[in-house]
Amino acid sequence: MAKDTITGEDDAEYCVYTHPSFNHGMGLSVITTASRLGAMATRPVFGGRGETLPASKGPPPNGADWPPDGDSVTVPAWSEKNVPGKDVGLVATRAIRRGERIMARTPAVMIDGAAIDALPVAPFASLLQGAASGLPEPHRAQFFNLSTNSGFDVQDANENEAYQIFVTNAFRTGIADGEPDLHTVFRDVSRLNHACQPNCAYFFDPVTLSHSVYAVVDIMQGEELTVAYIDPIQVRADRQTKLHRHWGFGCTCARCTLPPHRLAESDDRVRSIQTLLTSLDNYSLLMPDGVSANVANVTVGPSAGELLVLLFELEGLHGRMHEAEYRLALEWNGVGDALRATQAARRCLDHGLLVRGAKQVFLTNMRDLVTDPTAHWSWKFRLGKEAATKEEE
Repeated sequence: MAKDTITGEDDAEYCVYTHPSFNHGMGLSVITTASRLGAMATRPVFGGRGETLPASKGPPPNGADWPPDGDSVTVPAWSEKNVPGKDVGLVATRAIRRGERIMARTPAVMIDGAAIDALPVAPFASLLQGAASGLPEPHRAQFFNLSTNSGFDVQDANENEAYQIFVTNAFRTGIADGEPDLHTVFRDVSRLNHACQPNCAYFFDPVTLSHSVYAVVDIMQGEELTVAYIDPIQVRADRQTKLHRHWGFGCTCARCTLPPHRLAESDDRVRSIQTLLTSLDNYSLLMPDGVSANVANVTVGPSAGELLVLLFELEGLHGRMHEAEYRLALEWNGVGDALRATQAARRCLDHGLLVRGAKQVFLTNMRDLVTDPTAHWSWKFRLGKEAATKEEE
């Protein structure tokens, strides 16, 4: 059903559309325009017949591409617990191995990013309250049971509960339709607290509209499950500033509470990572004449790529290792070492498939490299045309 139409500053009309039968009665509410909603309704997850959202019947039961929402087969590996200084969080109830999917959840509420930009806070909060209140039980109760954060000034929203939950718990989720990202609130997933050295990672599948959470390291029973709310490749001061500005709290994770001398080393590693990322992503840079691929080079080349991988490991960036391995694969291929390039590409695929899903451009790039390193665009690109030609003669 559609209700509560409000015209935004962009002259578009934004409505709340609620689909009570979505995902076998869990329900879904969307705040967007009629035209975007019509395009969304053509997706297979809504039946794929092009009808309006309320008329569709949700994902097919036991569909091959539909991840289970809930834990119907196995006992959940986590439970909600009060975490000191963090309100409620999720804690492992048993050992969880790296690579295990911890949960997959469909949205409670999805909000068009254009609506957030075009609507004043008060009318937007009113739409949001209607969207959340329109969910069927128990999804509605699960939404309103999510944490709020008193660090936000929500006076313009008249202390609207749904708005407070939204600003505290929403994820940005693109659905690959060429439109602005949707801001989405999920049950359970939104209970995951932040850490700058998280033990879990997540990705959103725009085909099934499911948010999956995976363990990126082995997790012990009793350990809190965490994800990164921000880019962790920042020095501590910048991380703290961003968390305070957007979520109203300071991080007390192990990485942020290191002793001063170790914290200084951590920040120095982060600055080195940032420098290496800039240089390694500049594909016009060549290996200096007379420098072996195995000799330390602080700018580009395999040694720089190996250093990047090491720094990621030392900083505990387990959910981002595919980024370092990707660059290392290109660097080895860039100097004509097909074997080492393939090794790094395989590691990139292992890490990347876990935390980003199967349909990513960088994964296709790595598969192409593994298939034929010498035919890949990166083959000997760090040597330059003349050097590569001489090596082949």
